[in-house]
Amino acid sequence: KDAFITDRYYLSDAVCLAGLEGDGHLLEEIDAALHNPYFPLFLGRRACPPSGKLSLGIKKGVSLADALQEEWQASDWYKKRSAAEVLLEIIRDALPDEANAFAERDLPLSFEQVYRRYTFRSVASGFVKIANPCAWPRPEKPTGHDALAEVT
Repeated sequence: KDAFITDRYYLSDAVCLAGLEGDGHLLEEIDAALHNPYFPLFLGRRACPPSGKLSLGIKKGVSLADALQEEWQASDWYKKRSAAEVLLEIIRDALPDEANAFAERDLPLSFEQVYRRYTFRSVASGFVKIANPCAWPRPEKPTGHDALAEVT
């Protein structure tokens, strides 16, 4: 009688990359915690553990935007079928008074089981263009062959 149906949305076979920028000592502590977690890690639910590397290391002397551009985490088969230049979306916390920022309601106020609450944070989205050295070469001009010429 108390049961109700809810809709859930899950990403399957997705690759997401998160980057942090800040104090070097704090980043080293976070990196160590990712390599030796106290509790098992999961993405939203215990049935969704992360796979692959949890930390790609600390990049010193590089801005966060430059570091994210260098770390395209797509699989080899996906890189091969993609274009020679790829547009990747970067979603980040917005700077104060940033022009194209929008509000996202995902900042936790309370983790209570009965009444979880969230507030808004400013988010900015943009695209970066990166070179894809794994792309298969594609012919730029048509071959002149019409496979359906005899059918019509």
